[in-house]
Amino acid sequence: MNRARALVVEDSPVAARLLAAQLRSYGFDVDTVQSGEEAVNACTASPPDLVLLDIELPGISGFATANQIRKLPIAQPRILGVTGRENAEDECLAAGMNGCVPKPVSRERLEQGLVSGRAFTPPGRDALASIRRIEELSGDRGLLKDTLQSFLMKTPGRLRVIASAAASGEVTTAKSIAHQLAGIASPLGLFELARVARLIAHAEDIPREQDLADLQLEGRAALQGIQQAYDAEFSR
Repeated sequence: MNRARALVVEDSPVAARLLAAQLRSYGFDVDTVQSGEEAVNACTASPPDLVLLDIELPGISGFATANQIRKLPIAQPRILGVTGRENAEDECLAAGMNGCVPKPVSRERLEQGLVSGRAFTPPGRDALASIRRIEELSGDRGLLKDTLQSFLMKTPGRLRVIASAAASGEVTTAKSIAHQLAGIASPLGLFELARVARLIAHAEDIPREQDLADLQLEGRAALQGIQQAYDAEFSR
């Protein structure tokens, strides 16, 4: 039987050896790399089951590394951030990780991280499950097909309008289109896209640059997920 595989991403050789030893004691086969770039390459070449990812990496940060791994067309691993920072859980989850393990990494803390946290589901999987529920409820396969086609055709334009309107100070327009996008995304199972769109729609003033950047990122992921779901349902 194949053993589960783990990847330790840690620029400190000493810390990497300690983490690897702990994981091997749980029965993992372990590889180690020292940078975000190496981690993305390793996941591309041979996707692991688990990634322990130092957040404070030189070069590409742990957050950016997790984000890049989540965009890879691979069987997605469980990713746990490893950090000495307090209250980093929300940042780790926002970056696409399943949770985080605080330093120093004791056996108890690692065990807790391995069994808790959020499950990561690629956008296409949520979308496919959601559109099948929509079909069951509506009984109208044609309407479902039209809805997905409309999303694929109109979403790129909506994303461009939001970015352009926010950049030129047309806040009302940006918020209005973001509100529309949130309302469309939720029924399709694109919950993270809907969440970010709502942040922009409900911003008190000009939307934050980070929220706008996240919207573009989530929008691209959603388009890929819906296209995959559409192909799975209607290209057979």
